[in-house]
Amino acid sequence: MNIITTISSLILDDTQGSNIIESGGLRLDTTTQRLTANGRTVDLRPKSWDLLKYMVSRPGVLLPKADLLKAVWGNRVVTEASLNQAVRELRKALGDDAKSPRYIETVHRRGFRFIAGTEHDGSSQTQSATQSTAAGHGRSKLFGRDGELVQLRELLKHAEEGRRQLCFVTGEPGIGKTSLVEAFLDSLPHGEVSKVPLVGQGQCIDQHGEGEAYLPILEALDRLARGPKGEQVRQQLGRYAPSWLQQIPWLQPPDGPSFDPQIAAATPTRMLREFCVLCESIAAESPLILWLEDLHWSDHSTIGLLEALARRQESAQILVVASYRPVDAALLNAPIRELKQTMVQHHRATELPLELLTMKGVRDYLEDRFEGLAQLPELTEVIFETTDGNPLFVVTLANYLVAKQLLVCDRNHWRAAQSLESIREQSPVSLKDIVEEQLSRLTDEELSLLETASVVGVTFSARAVANISAGDTNAVELACDRLTKASQLLLTKEAVEWPDKSVSQGYEFVHNIFRRILYDSLSPARLQRLHLCAGDALSKAYRGQEGEVAGELALHFEVGHDPARATTYLLLAAQRALRLGPASESALYLERALVQVASLPADTKALQLELDLRLSMLRGMAYSWKDNTPEKKRENLQRALVLCNELKDEASKTLLLSLQIGSQVLAGNMNDAEQSVSIFRETSKNVENAVLLSLEPMWSGVRDLVLGKLHNAEEHFTRCIAMLAEEGLREPTSLFNLDPTLASLGYSTISIWLLGFPDEARRRAQLCRSRAEAIGSPLAQVNALDAALNVEHLQEELEAARPRAAALDACLEEYGIEYNFSRPMAARNWILLSSGEARAAMAGMERDISEARESGHGIFLSLMQNTLAEACLVANAAPEGMEAIEQAIQIAQGGERVFEAESWRLKGEFLRAKGDAEQAEHCFRTALAVAAEQSALSLELRSASSLGRLSRDTGRAADAGEHLEKTLERFTEGFATADQIQARLILEELS
Repeated sequence: MNIITTISSLILDDTQGSNIIESGGLRLDTTTQRLTANGRTVDLRPKSWDLLKYMVSRPGVLLPKADLLKAVWGNRVVTEASLNQAVRELRKALGDDAKSPRYIETVHRRGFRFIAGTEHDGSSQTQSATQSTAAGHGRSKLFGRDGELVQLRELLKHAEEGRRQLCFVTGEPGIGKTSLVEAFLDSLPHGEVSKVPLVGQGQCIDQHGEGEAYLPILEALDRLARGPKGEQVRQQLGRYAPSWLQQIPWLQPPDGPSFDPQIAAATPTRMLREFCVLCESIAAESPLILWLEDLHWSDHSTIGLLEALARRQESAQILVVASYRPVDAALLNAPIRELKQTMVQHHRATELPLELLTMKGVRDYLEDRFEGLAQLPELTEVIFETTDGNPLFVVTLANYLVAKQLLVCDRNHWRAAQSLESIREQSPVSLKDIVEEQLSRLTDEELSLLETASVVGVTFSARAVANISAGDTNAVELACDRLTKASQLLLTKEAVEWPDKSVSQGYEFVHNIFRRILYDSLSPARLQRLHLCAGDALSKAYRGQEGEVAGELALHFEVGHDPARATTYLLLAAQRALRLGPASESALYLERALVQVASLPADTKALQLELDLRLSMLRGMAYSWKDNTPEKKRENLQRALVLCNELKDEASKTLLLSLQIGSQVLAGNMNDAEQSVSIFRETSKNVENAVLLSLEPMWSGVRDLVLGKLHNAEEHFTRCIAMLAEEGLREPTSLFNLDPTLASLGYSTISIWLLGFPDEARRRAQLCRSRAEAIGSPLAQVNALDAALNVEHLQEELEAARPRAAALDACLEEYGIEYNFSRPMAARNWILLSSGEARAAMAGMERDISEARESGHGIFLSLMQNTLAEACLVANAAPEGMEAIEQAIQIAQGGERVFEAESWRLKGEFLRAKGDAEQAEHCFRTALAVAAEQSALSLELRSASSLGRLSRDTGRAADAGEHLEKTLERFTEGFATADQIQARLILEELS
């Protein structure tokens, strides 16, 4: 039996000999699972410990990756990425270097070998292996960041106490943000398994525009699901965050998802809530650290997610570490800037701004790197002056001086091979100079490979580069492996799995700066060609799944000057963004696509493509008031109508005209709406789509309702509903996701109540709810809840209105719908007023009126002004109340007459409170006349009741009782409503 086999058998048999293993300065106590290196205790994660123990027990033996995966992870399904990550962790913990290893040697494409000499306590038998005496690169240590490390550990301690933490690590490129966080994670204690923090890491990438929605979050979840508690995380994803599991299909079970896809439909608000609950669930047993890098390139959705996670009040062991470059964030106007400023100001986050290294920090690094260097003070001064203490520049310059043999090692001690002045003169003045010098020493083939890789991104796989260059993946891997050893440009990363399940080795530029230097050196022609090749290769690899990489494909074809394909993939990216995030993110892709279309020849195909894009933009704009100004919507709509005329597309034009009518009605432009209705009727003569045609009577009904033509409005609503009576439940209109029958029923609750049928109004609201439940779309539910709240507001049923308002707000939050309409705004503030909070109602109503005006949503503003006036009346704010009433009457004179009678009545109430009975009576009689003209029996009853109160209190208006009695007699229902009960009480008092 050879010596290696003997040692292995002793180690594997716990009943023989000691449980202490010593090897190359390492000491493993397998009983206590404690590792010491040169007398220093080293903490390891459980899997890293198991891997080291297994490898040490087989010194000098080539250990295939498959064997290591089986030995350490058993029957769990993991990829080589987990093994590579564990090896990297071991190398960092041991201060080992992959290029000149002392402990773990990589055997390319085959496995790993433990190469240090191994001794077992109590035995004189040893096995030696060649060890490198070359100095390491110092990457396993951190210099000049002790204070920041202490702060991160303190934040983790707070998180472990249940106080969630958000930390922004900021600084210029190369300042050491990544190194700091890596050192912090490597220093974490590894005691009780349940207390070991779980780490989810994600990184944003430079996409020359809006980042892909949730990209770093999805990457972090993927890492968590493949980590130490991966199975548990996957179960929690399915239970608490099915919408997120839908976005990570490779984590779903082989037999498909265990949830109902309809229930798990992804909406921005649902995904936000699910993510927060998921993180809290994961952190219930073990602290959770989310590390998100380069957020200056992040999308708005990710930033919104971080804000929501940080603001939640529930106790949770969560630490979020977010790194970004402030200068880049400012140049890009990135959303991370506002989040950081807000959260830090409100003491909900901590910022760790990294400064350049001090002279001492540089000296500490050089002293550790170059053992025994006599000229250390002088060299420190040279490097500090050249680099200004930028850590990346310091390390790169040190590597450069070694590579140029300006610093050499003799008998494990370093010395300067030339004078310090000569070294100063030969030191490059920038990182760019060093990288360019390194590039100049590469072969043409190596340089071409790196240039191609720079087009892919900071991280890339050998296969991606091979696909672009039509080369061999194995040859690319060999070349990249040589570059990782021979230069300081590349690092080895975990393997990358492709859609066809094949695996390719991953690599990473040491820093994005190095990639940008290569990328920026490409000539325009070569840059265009490489991007086109990259787009071709990626689309071929993801055939049938292009949506997953649509943003990346779009970028390749944009830079490659292929506007047709760029537009295709930008449209795909927009559709994906609309599912995951707010409409504004989707609009950014669509706007980029419109730029591409503008460069296409103006033929029929290009015109149709532009029309499709503008229709998509209008869909996103339909109920998104904050991010799209009325002018922007109007310009988009007008251009789309022009395209319809050029393409002779009557169906799309009819659809757009219905949106134009709706926009004009909602903005209060009734004359323009009437003209659009005429054009709609002419255009739609050859259109046979009943749903589309029903939009005209629906919007005409809304227009006449606003104008106070109640019978006309009822006729239009009835016609719309009748047109769709035989249609059953249909898909809502594709342009703005609206069901015409539901909308007609909702608006008709107002007209029928005004006409004096309160019970019928409530019945129609119930029909709305039933239809919305059958349709199942979020907007249908919102429309139905709005109608129900509106009825309770009109009938002044406070106890019924409260749950309606709460349900509507919950639905809006659930689905992330912006629904800033006047009716629910007025109802919410009326609830405050009726609950005794008149001043709060005044403030809320003033705010909401301003918001409604800014949004361009101009109808039912008189209802809002009337509600404000009511609040002022109760709060004894007569001047503000009279101003609100005058505004309401001006609105009525401008055409919105639907609540004109109520405005005159409220003006009379202010005058009555002031003691001006004569003018009050005039206003009440004006209100009666307007209500009678419009057949608004419900408002006529309120005006008659006000006149009756005036007669009761002053003796004026002797006919008030008779008028009130006759008005009550005309009602055929609603006898238990508050208005009729109050009217009968006044009538009794008068008699």
